[in-house]
Amino acid sequence: MSEPSDLRLASRLRAGPAYASVLREDPDLASGLSEPDRRAAISLFRAPVIQASGQRWNPPHYDPARTFGLLILEGLLGRRVRVGRTVGTELLGLGDIIRPWDDAYPWELIPAALDWRVFAPTRLAVLDERMTALIGRRPELTVNFSGRVLRRARRATYLMVVSHLPRIEDRVLATLWHIASTCGKVTRDGVSIPFRITHEVLGEIVGAHRPSVTVAIQTLETRGKLIRAAGNGLILTGNPPESEPQAREAPEQAQSA
Repeated sequence: MSEPSDLRLASRLRAGPAYASVLREDPDLASGLSEPDRRAAISLFRAPVIQASGQRWNPPHYDPARTFGLLILEGLLGRRVRVGRTVGTELLGLGDIIRPWDDAYPWELIPAALDWRVFAPTRLAVLDERMTALIGRRPELTVNFSGRVLRRARRATYLMVVSHLPRIEDRVLATLWHIASTCGKVTRDGVSIPFRITHEVLGEIVGAHRPSVTVAIQTLETRGKLIRAAGNGLILTGNPPESEPQAREAPEQAQSA
């Protein structure tokens, strides 16, 4: 019987390596480079690797003026923000770039509390001073790496809109397909989400209480939209739901005087 993927990753984390070939593991970051430049960049872009395991993560601090960020090579993290009694969680996985040292909210009148959760053992490449200098040498690399930061902001906006859908089951289903689009595995039964995400965490993403998420999961299962996999995982069946057509108002015609 094969070893579960999270156990294989945990084993690799314990063994190292201390460095990662960033552009070999994430080749999209080298897009736009000529083939000779890409080969040269692959050999240069070796970054230190840090690990996040256990249930909670206390991110290390790096010089914010010289460190581009931390690139997630493997695994799944949760950035959990609490304002008053309300909690929201942002899921972060393969290809995301984070800067945990920028997480203070000095401009907010109502302070926010922040902590990090580890949903699967995670490897992160440190885009340190050397790596930041290499990124700045080529506009293609600057655009590609900066684009990852923008991609994260767009995902957060998408999930914010999803959390406003009226029906909880629609929110849950759209969120699960969003997660599957970045880390899903295609199987004969559908698209599998290889990480176990609790109903509580899903509730923190979609803006609902855990019991409501549980009912929504049961409803989607009854409708054949998903099935439960071994180890409490989920498999999405069929195709992603299509957005409902938006009603459009006819543009007003300017009237001549």
